Amino acid sequence: MTDTRTSMPPLIPRETLFGNPEKAQPRLSPDGTRLAYLAP
Repeated sequence: MTDTRTSMPPLIPRETLFGNPEKAQPRLSPDGTRLAYLAP
């Protein structure tokens, strides 16, 4: 009989998800060569 259980990946810290971002609203150009974002 085989064990099919796997370990869970680590949780993402709450600050990473809900803290103040350094960069916001990322956008990728239609051809995929450029990335734009808002920064303070």
